[in-house]
Amino acid sequence: MTGADEDGLAALLGGPLPHGIVHVPQGRAAGDVLDAAHVTGWQTVRLSLDGVADKAGFLDACARRLGLPEWFGHNWDALHDCLTDPDWALPGHATPGRRLVLVTGWTALAEAAPAEWETAQRVLADAVGHWRSTATPLLVVVDRPPADPFADAFEDPLTDPEPPTPGTSG
Repeated sequence: MTGADEDGLAALLGGPLPHGIVHVPQGRAAGDVLDAAHVTGWQTVRLSLDGVADKAGFLDACARRLGLPEWFGHNWDALHDCLTDPDWALPGHATPGRRLVLVTGWTALAEAAPAEWETAQRVLADAVGHWRSTATPLLVVVDRPPADPFADAFEDPLTDPEPPTPGTSG
């Protein structure tokens, strides 16, 4: 991968770990983060929230994608307990290592249930903090929201100034 140092990807994966959740570095695709993390020895998983619009859907996605144990209780406390369990390893790995969870497709949840999305982020950030100073850190990277292709296409009569009247200056 080229240009990793210029865009913060190398710093994200090799520098001091953040205290909470971070976003995919500007100008990089979500897949770039997974590729770079895998190459540098991180255990990786994509937590896809496509189609998730409520707490139950979020917790189900976590159970499936993060390899949570059978005893996972499908509530916020149980999610926190699982993510901070010393034996928790990502799917495909027998033991915990440096873990990176890439969260994608989250905008539907954030729009439909903003309070639940805030709680989900808090639980994930708490887990990041729990593992931060250990040999098996957790890094949660949230994909940037998709750009609105129409954001600049329409004038907003409340914020756009009126065009000058013909025959007047200014």
